[in-house]
Amino acid sequence: MMKKFFLKRFKNYFLIMLLPTILLYLVLLFFIINKEINSISTKENHSLSSIETNINLVVDNALYQQDLMTNNPQLNISLQKMLLYDEMDYGDTIFYNSIRSILRSITESHSYIDSIYLSLDACDRFFNSKEGICFLSTYNDTNWNDTYQSLDTSITQWVNKRFVKENKYLDATPVITFYQRMTLLKGVIVINIDIEDFEKMMDTLVSNSNENYYLLNGNYEILAHTKGSETISFPTLFEKNKNGLQNYWMPTKDGTFILSSRYYEDFNITLVSSISIKQIWDQCKSSLLLFCMTILLDLFIIVFLAYTTTKKNFQQIEHVINVFSEAENNHTVPATLPTIGDEYDVIMNNVINMYLTTTLLNTQLVEQKYKEEKAQLYALQLQINPHFLFNTLQTLNLEALRLSGTPTSMNTIIEQLSDILKYSIANPNSLVSLFDEIIYLKKYETIQKYRFGEQFILYYEIEEELKSYYIMRLLLQPLIENSMTHGILASGRMGFIKLKIFCRNERLYFTVIDTGAGMTKEERLQLSNQINDQQGKRIGLSNINQRLILKYGADCALRIQSKKGLGTCITFSIPTSDLINNSIDKF
Repeated sequence: MMKKFFLKRFKNYFLIMLLPTILLYLVLLFFIINKEINSISTKENHSLSSIETNINLVVDNALYQQDLMTNNPQLNISLQKMLLYDEMDYGDTIFYNSIRSILRSITESHSYIDSIYLSLDACDRFFNSKEGICFLSTYNDTNWNDTYQSLDTSITQWVNKRFVKENKYLDATPVITFYQRMTLLKGVIVINIDIEDFEKMMDTLVSNSNENYYLLNGNYEILAHTKGSETISFPTLFEKNKNGLQNYWMPTKDGTFILSSRYYEDFNITLVSSISIKQIWDQCKSSLLLFCMTILLDLFIIVFLAYTTTKKNFQQIEHVINVFSEAENNHTVPATLPTIGDEYDVIMNNVINMYLTTTLLNTQLVEQKYKEEKAQLYALQLQINPHFLFNTLQTLNLEALRLSGTPTSMNTIIEQLSDILKYSIANPNSLVSLFDEIIYLKKYETIQKYRFGEQFILYYEIEEELKSYYIMRLLLQPLIENSMTHGILASGRMGFIKLKIFCRNERLYFTVIDTGAGMTKEERLQLSNQINDQQGKRIGLSNINQRLILKYGADCALRIQSKKGLGTCITFSIPTSDLINNSIDKF
């Protein structure tokens, strides 16, 4: 039992203490992750901007060379002479050395630029920043020209990945080649980027092993990437995300990565950054360790509180059980309780009060039983007189019939009175049909007609199907007598009494209405108080009211409405579910 309550208290303390801590940490974790994602996004943008800057340098060099030739006609002419003719004069030689120095300075200032070519259309010669004048027919690296010749003339800039083999003894070297068409001359400027050196430059932008960067061509094929980059199918990825990648979460077998891209329209290339969420996890480790320590501390406190409170409460329960045992054995109950100051003090006080209340109720039940036995004895004594009167009336009826020789009104009165007396002295607990109750009421009406003549008219409004319901006997006659005595006769004029019985909403309604003297509001309230007083003088109404309440409940009590000088209406209703319904053919 103690284990059960310990677990229950542990659950309650867990919900109160540990659950808010977990929710608070989750909120904090959300902000940490969100901050780290923003930091990653900022770092991505910075790294992509750096790579873009280096690519721009390559493009700017190509544009610089083009501007140089465009704005210097002499240089332009000298270039044509060098590439078209075998002989050069002194001026051409100066321009030749000048162009070679410019290109060489560009390649030397940027380690990842391998070489720069200047070529004119339909010309076998081209200018090489490394070797000077070279021939397409004999030079090992010529596939760049094949690519250039295959390009549509509307394309002014292009980039692709290819392999350069400077001689037959060396392995082919992968390079990224940028193509820039000349504007005034029909030719092209070719800049070859050493992929290995370019990737080293990209590696310098990586701060940890969780970051990777990719350079893609127009078909989303990888041109260059940082060291240790994952193999990703970019064509498929960009086919699903045609507007580019922005904080795109991509799960792989090696973990989940956040991808972002930046498109470089001039050369139709795309830069992509890839950062593993391990970097976010690394940032969350310290807060997770703190959270685990907090959880362990909370668990210790919860277990301690649950154990101590459960143990203390069970000590109180044991004390309560001992008090019960002492009380059941009629031993003296301790007058004072241990000072705890919690809910068990209240429980103990309630237990003592309940014990005293139970003793009082038992005493009252014994007293009530005594009163009931006394009342039953008194009722048996009262039954002697009605039986004597009934037999006496029978004798008077026979004597009156003998003296008159024929039935007279006296005989009628005596017969009706005998039937009423017989009906009254029957078992008071037995039920009668509404049919029998109305017959009894009509006999009472006949006697009152002999007494008061046409001073009142009583008529009945009863729904036919209600005749089979069984009710307590003598419910209606006291109401009719009250209307007759205190209503019609008290008014000093002829009046009407109406008995209406109907069924609505599964309740049987009884209403007695008279056109007698009526009552003021104060008189009506006084009458209501009298009929609710068991010792009141209005014996008939009080008796009916108490019987209705005891048999059917307080909502079946009498309700009185009256207007001074107009009359009175007394109503009560009984649920049909509390009544017996037996079929009777007719009244």
